Amino acid sequence: MQDLASYTSCILRDGGHLEDGNFGELSPTAHSYIRSVLGSARLMHTMLQDAYRTPPPDVKLFVHDLRSPLNGLRGFLEMLIYDDHNLTQDQLMLVKRLFFYANQLMDDTAKILKQTDPQ
Repeated sequence: MQDLASYTSCILRDGGHLEDGNFGELSPTAHSYIRSVLGSARLMHTMLQDAYRTPPPDVKLFVHDLRSPLNGLRGFLEMLIYDDHNLTQDQLMLVKRLFFYANQLMDDTAKILKQTDPQ
């Protein structure tokens, strides 16, 4: 679970730079999307930190609960990447990095689910 929390930390760090305008001003829509991404990442990070302190009784259910905000996060990032939001090259690079972290989270949660499935 700690590996998952490291990905959410990276999303919060890098997404925070975008939200704060460290890579230039974002359009209102793009700024709203980044706020949504960060909201989902904060929720997931809190869930993971809680699970690290007190392991959940049903890991499979916990991972399914994590995937809801993760899917929302990935959806907003896809819209930022593929829709025209007039992002600079630096902003687009950072959004793609966030998407990479989100995909790593998705892959790792899938691995956890696979490990919890009875054979």
